[in-house]
This record gives sequence, structure tokens and C-alpha cells, in this order.
Amino acid sequence: MRVEQTEGPTRTYAKVECDGPERRRLLLVDDEEPLRRALSRLLSSTFDVQAVDSGRAALAYLETGREFDFILCDLMMPNVSGLEVVHRIREVNPELLHRVILMTGGVSDQQQQHLDGDVCLPILAKPFSLAELGAAMERLGGGHPASSGRGADLS
Repeated sequence: MRVEQTEGPTRTYAKVECDGPERRRLLLVDDEEPLRRALSRLLSSTFDVQAVDSGRAALAYLETGREFDFILCDLMMPNVSGLEVVHRIREVNPELLHRVILMTGGVSDQQQQHLDGDVCLPILAKPFSLAELGAAMERLGGGHPASSGRGADLS
């Protein structure tokens, strides 16, 4: 994956490109509509993005049997949290755990205790850059390092 950055007069624009001809599949789970829309738009040039607005919708989508190269999931959501999504994936399809990247604006002490006992999942603190997302994907073994630099902050 490559991240190209262009500085505009008032904002930084990022373009993400995949090095290979095959598009990877990404499940994006976030209850914040503006962030979900922005991430979908930025990542759709590289990934086949399926965006859902809740943990419950993510679990329903995963039950269809569709495969994903990455699952980018918000940690704190109402009703079914990202942590609950992770626990359900562990029960039903544990090989998907190594494709999960969590993102959060903050982690409660209780959630941190649960995470400490789980597999080591990458956690991106919002706002994060596309370069940080690319690095997390690389750590999971499914991506290429994103270019260095500031990148577009995603919050």
C-alpha cells in the first residue's frame, strides 16, 4: 500500500493505492457517520470497503461468511462494542482475529483490562493518520508500510 499526500491551501489530501492488481476486502465498523464516510472514501481506492454503523451490523455481516482481509473496528460503540465484536469473532471464527485493527478515542480501565487478556490487537488512537493505519496493517502481515510523513488525520 502507498499513501501519497498533497498539501492543499487548507487541508492535507491523501491518496491510498494498492501495489497489486487484486483489491483487498475491508470491513469498516464505526458508529460515527462522518468518520465512517471519510474512511470509506479514502480507502475505497485500495480496498473493497464494506462499511457498517454498529457492532451488531458487523456481526450480522460476518455471519454471511464473507471473507475480509482486514476488519477496522471502533472500540466504543453503543449496544455491541468493538470488544464484544472481538470476543464473538474469537468464538465463531478465531482466524479472523489476526485481521482486526481497533480504533478508539479512548479506552476505559475496564476495557483495557479485557484487552490485556486478549490477543495483541493493534489499537489506533483517534485521530490517526493513514500512515499509522498502513503500519498497523503491515504489522498484521497483510499490507505494505505506508509512506512516512504526517498524513491525513482521521478523527
